[in-house]
Amino acid sequence: MVYNMPPDTREREKIVGGVLDIMQLAWLAAGFALYVIHALIMFRFVNWVCLVVGIVFLIWGAVFALKKKDDMPYPRYLRYKIIYKMKTRYFVNAGFHEDLEFSEKL
Repeated sequence: MVYNMPPDTREREKIVGGVLDIMQLAWLAAGFALYVIHALIMFRFVNWVCLVVGIVFLIWGAVFALKKKDDMPYPRYLRYKIIYKMKTRYFVNAGFHEDLEFSEKL
């Protein structure tokens, strides 16, 4: 008996050489664009040092494009983490205390 399995639709389709999807390509392009802009603006002031310092933008683009954390892309992970940190948390039965002393009640 043959069972038909639906395709795994959690991942985006790899369109660039079967390696990168469109968002990964966009992150790499953004890192490269920032590198070029930084080099064009700063080259006349700092000469060749700006090309070395601009590598930070290339690394930033590569990390956001290629790194995965908890089986999800890094930008999505950071977005979920920020939303979680900003969420208001309510503690049940926490109570309020006027001073820092707590009495023992058994």
